[in-house]
Amino acid sequence: RGVPEMRTSDSVTFRWELPYDNGAPLNDVEVRYCARDVEKPLPDMRALRDGKLIELDPDPETGKLPTELTISGLSPGQVVMAVARSFNSIGGSREWSDLPGPGRGDPKNFITWDCATLPAAPGEPGVPAVTPSLLRSANSKTSGEVLVPVPVTSNGLPLLSFELKLLDP
Repeated sequence: RGVPEMRTSDSVTFRWELPYDNGAPLNDVEVRYCARDVEKPLPDMRALRDGKLIELDPDPETGKLPTELTISGLSPGQVVMAVARSFNSIGGSREWSDLPGPGRGDPKNFITWDCATLPAAPGEPGVPAVTPSLLRSANSKTSGEVLVPVPVTSNGLPLLSFELKLLDP
């Protein structure tokens, strides 16, 4: 499960309890994860198979397996889905853990989920492009088309307004 108080704009922390060892001490945990912008559909188990795999070994000093992992290097406004399974000397768990859900967040608003990075201000829009062939002049007033590329991602929050200023030369 995600740890909400440890979310940043570029990282998410997961915490878990180790499963029963079935009589042989646990010696490895695998975590598989993938991240998607909150504007896109949530990743499913198929997307996780293509995601990144992290193997966690016991701490060399204590011999204990970790029960927390921070995944960093993410972008603002991403939801991270992660599953885990454990291993002992007999073998590994056949089943992966359940996918994380919203935790304390709103089920319909992914950016509030415990497993989502914090949002950030949107990127800057691209340079406006004027198409000269579409400009027309009448009575000393010019009209036409100006295209303004918007940021590719909103960094987790919807764009609420867009301001364009036209300046006299």
